[in-house]
Amino acid sequence: MTQVNKERMLAEFKEIVALPCHSLQERPVFELLKGKLEALGFTVEEDDAGEKLGGNCGNLWAFLPASAGVEGAVRVLLSAHMDGVEPCGGTTVIQKDGVLYSDGTTILGGDDKSGVEGILEGIRLLLEEGAPHGDIQILFTVCEEGGVNGSRCLDRSKLRADVMHWTVKALRARLLSALPARRNIKSISSAEPRMADWSRKRALTPL
Repeated sequence: MTQVNKERMLAEFKEIVALPCHSLQERPVFELLKGKLEALGFTVEEDDAGEKLGGNCGNLWAFLPASAGVEGAVRVLLSAHMDGVEPCGGTTVIQKDGVLYSDGTTILGGDDKSGVEGILEGIRLLLEEGAPHGDIQILFTVCEEGGVNGSRCLDRSKLRADVMHWTVKALRARLLSALPARRNIKSISSAEPRMADWSRKRALTPL
């Protein structure tokens, strides 16, 4: 089995959190992730959540079709969000004794950029291994801090998954409520990254 590339993950995490990610101002993050996903073979779309919420971009939807021969396999959706709690104007990451810190002027951004990075690395490992897979759908939402707003305003017609995985518990009710009542879907949730009190150098547990 292909192993996680820790150096690649660390470098990409730093790249992502270096961008400002204020709620309703997620466009820089959106464009970066759009380019990365398109390079992996995904088709990327943007919904009108930003217009509904008064922001500068909508939710990012990405689609990768199933491998040849397994078109009827389980369809999976992976979800995380693009905004961060304040202050999140672009993070300088400091690594000390296996722990990541911000420089103290911003949060680190592990919520939810560690979720974003986990999804990107997982997809890369799958593709590098050449493992057969069903349809893969990715949803990176906007404006979730303080209201779970991006998922509230998502375009429900784009939900196509049989199994959904998200990194923030609050997204669960929003995503499931967006499905038709007759739809039977399996849901899986991961805990948010364990963050230290941001007054204590704004640290994140080791990668």
